[in-house]
Amino acid sequence: RAAQIGAQMAPRILAGEPISPWTLLGYSADEMLQLRCARNTIAERFAILPTPLAGGPYRHGRIKLAYVSSDVAHHPVATQIVQLIESHDRSRFEVIGVGTNPDDGSAQRRRLVAAFETFIDAAKLPAEAVARQLRQK
Repeated sequence: RAAQIGAQMAPRILAGEPISPWTLLGYSADEMLQLRCARNTIAERFAILPTPLAGGPYRHGRIKLAYVSSDVAHHPVATQIVQLIESHDRSRFEVIGVGTNPDDGSAQRRRLVAAFETFIDAAKLPAEAVARQLRQK
């Protein structure tokens, strides 16, 4: 059964079907197919991307790092990155978190949110509003 599914992946992706890139990883190591798969998924999920926000040159003392994730929760990704977020040199970096998932109320989420200098709860925000907030930070 897995071989049948794997054989169907490339034609479906090349036809433009938005298959989860995570699913494809289990069936193919073809980097170009993975790129096409990701593009299909992005095109379907973000059919209308916000226009670039106008702004002048970057004039801040520290480099801004914004982590955008749908895994700011009790999730393996949060477990893996929380210590990284906590370890950034704050004299050199302004660390911003953007959570696109709903608050699950977990201790893991609270720890990760606290690790960011600024946190944007973007679970219900359109992409343009998030971009605007990041530009204002």
